[in-house]
Amino acid sequence: MATQVRLAAAHVAPIFLSAQETTHKAIRLIEQAARNKANLVAFPESFISAFPIWSALRPPTENHDLFQRMVRESIHADGEEMQAVRATARKCNITVSLGFSEKVRTSSATLFNSNVIIGSRGDVLVHHRKLVPTFFEKLTWSPGDGYGLRVADTEFGKIGGLICGENTNPLARYALIAQGEQIHISTWPAIWPTRLPSQSAMEKHNPQPDATGKANYDNVAANRIRAAAHCFEAKCFGILCAGLLGPDAIDIVSSGSSGLKQSLEQSQGAATMFLDPTGAPIRGFRIDEATSAQHSVDFLQAREGILYADVNLADCIEGKQYHDTAGGYQRMDVFNLQVNRTRQQPLRIVIFGHKSNASLVATMTSAEQTHFPVATPGPHTVRVAAVQAEGCYFDLPAAVLKTRDLIVEAAQKGCDLIAFPEVWIPQYPGWIWQRPIDFEMVSEYMRHSLRRDSPEMRTIQDCAASHNIAVCLGYSENDNDSLYLSQSFIGKDGAIKMHRRKVKPTHVERTIYGEGSGSSLMNVVDEPDVGRVGALSCWEHSQPLLRYHTYSQGEQIHVAAWPPMNHYSSFPDGSALWSQCREGAHNLSTTHAIEGNCFVVLASSFYTKTGIERMNLGDGKLYHIGGGGCACIIGPDGRKLTQDLGEEEEGLVIADLDLNEIKKVKAMLDVHGHYSRPDLLWLGVDNREKRQVRAEAEVKGTYV
Repeated sequence: MATQVRLAAAHVAPIFLSAQETTHKAIRLIEQAARNKANLVAFPESFISAFPIWSALRPPTENHDLFQRMVRESIHADGEEMQAVRATARKCNITVSLGFSEKVRTSSATLFNSNVIIGSRGDVLVHHRKLVPTFFEKLTWSPGDGYGLRVADTEFGKIGGLICGENTNPLARYALIAQGEQIHISTWPAIWPTRLPSQSAMEKHNPQPDATGKANYDNVAANRIRAAAHCFEAKCFGILCAGLLGPDAIDIVSSGSSGLKQSLEQSQGAATMFLDPTGAPIRGFRIDEATSAQHSVDFLQAREGILYADVNLADCIEGKQYHDTAGGYQRMDVFNLQVNRTRQQPLRIVIFGHKSNASLVATMTSAEQTHFPVATPGPHTVRVAAVQAEGCYFDLPAAVLKTRDLIVEAAQKGCDLIAFPEVWIPQYPGWIWQRPIDFEMVSEYMRHSLRRDSPEMRTIQDCAASHNIAVCLGYSENDNDSLYLSQSFIGKDGAIKMHRRKVKPTHVERTIYGEGSGSSLMNVVDEPDVGRVGALSCWEHSQPLLRYHTYSQGEQIHVAAWPPMNHYSSFPDGSALWSQCREGAHNLSTTHAIEGNCFVVLASSFYTKTGIERMNLGDGKLYHIGGGGCACIIGPDGRKLTQDLGEEEEGLVIADLDLNEIKKVKAMLDVHGHYSRPDLLWLGVDNREKRQVRAEAEVKGTYV
């Protein structure tokens, strides 16, 4: 398999609602990419022959004619248009990813939002139908199935793809990650208006608010955030391939309405770009057809063209030593993702009493027994605080005192919940990234770690109760001199209502911390007068299955606990991973907010000169420059709700959360509700606590 690969992404508009002409255009672009030595060329979502944007802006009763045209100009997966594209791929010796509106022969009007990956020999390697059409797309397309959740193993790497909002679905994404995906193609529509803009003009890079003051959907940021999270989790390259809205589409959809035409012209256009295996953008280039000169460019947005990038698939390897979410960083004893790859047909003959049918019924009955309650009715607005502060190095009494002071401060400011960083007590052990073996420092760290059942913990619990505030505390837990990266949720009554340990410590963290067991998956608690609050630590936010299980518990407020995370620009080029920096932490936390339809309270600590000297970090490449505070609060639509503090500035980042906002985003996308496909993708979980010594009954399966 070649490791050097030239990628091409066609940022182009279809000949609107003309399958034949758009196919001809696709063929010309494939030939152009091949002349420019591309090994893979990707096309946008539903390129042949239109994206049904009219359903977002016009009443359904006015769209009958457009739907009829959409049906006529959709294509069969084995039709003459697809045969022509396959022949071109074979002739040009190039792999092609093509989005198209698919019609079927079993119905006169059933359509699917589909994508094929065609190999360089013209074979269809993957034929995927979008699992759940997003929001207004459901007026045009039917739900797909799991048949296409496959990765194509080609001479130019393992290539997979998902369509638009599917890149927000943790289970679908993990299904590709677990097949060794090296290049991920995410395809997107040209625009995605959620509000009619109120102004006469709109900057392409900055979506303006509507008359209510609410911002429109930010295509560029939302697409990049989701794709970057996938690249980081999979350690793969990313192609974000978006369409362009042509003047023919605007004229047809607006149908003489000046207001509708204005809305289409002013909606922010999506961008086409590339990402590396850390989630960071790759600078691409255009190629002048007349001179063959290359012109460097970050992305394409306002005009048509093909964007190229040269990548080395060997770069997918390095990040997996830190965490491989489908390998060494996964807990296969705890999670079991199952995928139904059956191609769904409108008619299935079932012979009742058949053994396979009985097995299916038994499996589904078992799965249905797992459910989680909805949130207890309570206030619509909750005030929360995210801690950004420096911990007390190797000083447990001082750490407890500082924790109490911050709890009191938050309570005095009217907060219902305060969130602390990862291992706030006794501060994150940055030295392990420089000196994995330092017995003296580990021993001292162990002495100042916090025991769950201890006078120090009870002091913190009493403080929470006396000030009527809930606390989510991150700390290094000492359990008989074994250490765990732990989080405890202390209710307003002072009781510990949830306790968990990081399921998989990251990379060198494993040299001092143990793993959490299945009970750590039950990480959401229903706190009266606050809501359903969940918690994860640091790079647990890169675990698709762990995040999905958290969403499944009805989480409304999520505590994202992080250690110090410096800006990527703080490091010399190439000396740090983008995903290991402040930008990566914010990206993963924002992804959690969008996928989980929840508010995210991101708490973090930082280092000053005191900590650098105390932990002897000065000669290292990580945590040697101080700073790293990155606390913020994020809304369920991915917007940051707070202003950042300085990297070495202590304080509480506070926001008032209107829990009713969650309903608005769930109406569009709910990955554990109407946007899920449990008939195709279901998550098996073993949430039992595995004790080191068990009674015979437990060994046989009855754990208590």
